[in-house]
Amino acid sequence: MIEWLSDAATVVNALAVVVLVGVTWYYASVTRKILDESKKMRKAAEDQAISAAAQASTARATLEHLREQIDEIEGLGVSIVRAAIDSTVRSIEDWKRRDIRGNFAQAYAFPSSGDLIPENAHVVIEHARRISEECMALLTDAFSDLRSAQGEIESLKAGSDHPERRLGGFSPAEYDPAPFLAKAFSKLQKARQFV
Repeated sequence: MIEWLSDAATVVNALAVVVLVGVTWYYASVTRKILDESKKMRKAAEDQAISAAAQASTARATLEHLREQIDEIEGLGVSIVRAAIDSTVRSIEDWKRRDIRGNFAQAYAFPSSGDLIPENAHVVIEHARRISEECMALLTDAFSDLRSAQGEIESLKAGSDHPERRLGGFSPAEYDPAPFLAKAFSKLQKARQFV
């Protein structure tokens, strides 16, 4: 019986060794698969990091390009505002020299007062807003004064054009663009300091 027990123990021992070899092989196989998957994940993460770095580099380059464009636009905006102010100041000076009230009899022959306000006034105002809120406010007020001056000028021109108005109830003394021109001129000079 002892012999039988010894043979059974040998068989159990052999089976245990076979099971341990199988478990070890299975463990090694699973570990290798995990290791392979880890390598694939690491490679994918590296590729993703490289891709993210490339995207970040592209984004930086795009931002730099946009900054350059913004700087260019701001520089262009300053030039636009400066040119508008300068041309408007020259127009005001021309209208002051014309002295429409002093030359009322010939006022109908004067050119249109449309040159007092730049055609692109809304663009000028928008560029001025980017420069400074105060610059924008000064230009907005100056253009408003110039609209009032235009109304006065056009009224004087219309009154001068009809002899019956000159002899009748039209009074050129009621119309005076000079104060509006002076206020606008002053505001434009202040706005010019921003550009």
